[in-house]
Amino acid sequence: MGIRVSDAIMTFYPKAIFQMSTDDDYEHLTWLSTDIPKPSKEELLQKVEQLEAERPLKEFRLARNKCLEQTDRYTAVDYPHSNLAVQQTRLDQRQALRDLPTLVTPLSGGCMKLWVTNENGSLQVGDSLVLSNTAGYFTKGEPAVATIICAYDFSDTHYSNIVSITESNMVTHEIRDVGDYKAVEVVCTLPSL
Repeated sequence: MGIRVSDAIMTFYPKAIFQMSTDDDYEHLTWLSTDIPKPSKEELLQKVEQLEAERPLKEFRLARNKCLEQTDRYTAVDYPHSNLAVQQTRLDQRQALRDLPTLVTPLSGGCMKLWVTNENGSLQVGDSLVLSNTAGYFTKGEPAVATIICAYDFSDTHYSNIVSITESNMVTHEIRDVGDYKAVEVVCTLPSL
């Protein structure tokens, strides 16, 4: 369901008093607030567009927050980690989850586009991703910060410094050289924890 005019009014004019028929369009809007000027149709349509543009990030943050809630137990002082390295790995996972909104491009439906290197090989559906040693990139690893929803074979011969290719289940990708590795932008979801 898309963003409605009434959603825009409640978001951007929270103290406004108004009535709207079930059609939820500007022509059926009765503005009752005397202290808040009635926005024009164009203003409200711009606000609807703004909310639509912001929705993928908002949905993504909600899904990410659920992942953080599911990993809260790993931060308890008395959680029985097998060793300090495992404990640090879980803390790194949580930090990466917190940083995700600044590292990915949110898409609708809770998916995201992010850059993955071939440090640990080709990508298969369901592969778990962690932050790479290269800032701003991801690579295969555990515990998962994201999960691949489309495979990608890094042995492909389409490489050059920057190349655009299109494959099924993938958007058009730019392939980058990242130090000793190649990187491609792929579509992922947050992991099931």
